[in-house]
Amino acid sequence: MSYVKELILEMFGEEALQVVKTLMKTGRIDEFSLAEKLKKDVNKVRSILYSLYEKKVVEYDRERDEKRAWWVYFWWVNEDRIKELWVKKHEEEIKRLEEKKKMLSANQLFECKDCKRVFTFEAAAKHNFSCPVCESFLDAVDPSFIINEIDEKIKALKEEIKKVTTSKE
Repeated sequence: MSYVKELILEMFGEEALQVVKTLMKTGRIDEFSLAEKLKKDVNKVRSILYSLYEKKVVEYDRERDEKRAWWVYFWWVNEDRIKELWVKKHEEEIKRLEEKKKMLSANQLFECKDCKRVFTFEAAAKHNFSCPVCESFLDAVDPSFIINEIDEKIKALKEEIKKVTTSKE
């Protein structure tokens, strides 16, 4: 459930998380009953459901209410889609970190001792090895510490993905 919370909060916000949690507890439920359970206006709940539906996080079907002659919509959570979106987000983060690692490995780096900005050799040479912001001298930096941190982050993300994809949640 923690990955569900993380993804929904990040993509949709707190109110959507309340909707998703309620749908996960109840299963298939009509929007009027859902609004009642959440103590929210049905139009507000619909708005949240539509934003969730755009990313296929929730699904619906409808049934005709013969007494009132209108359609009643029933909603439920697509947990596989949430898992898929969460994994995709983490895989994109791994890709970004691998690109950063590649850049760090391929370049000699220089850091400003005062403002801590980091520059490639080309950028440092362009400014005569002084910081273009504060004009302090730039020192050569060994990127191995940063590369090791990136490797640890990548490893942790891969382990999280493995846990989520193999879990029965």
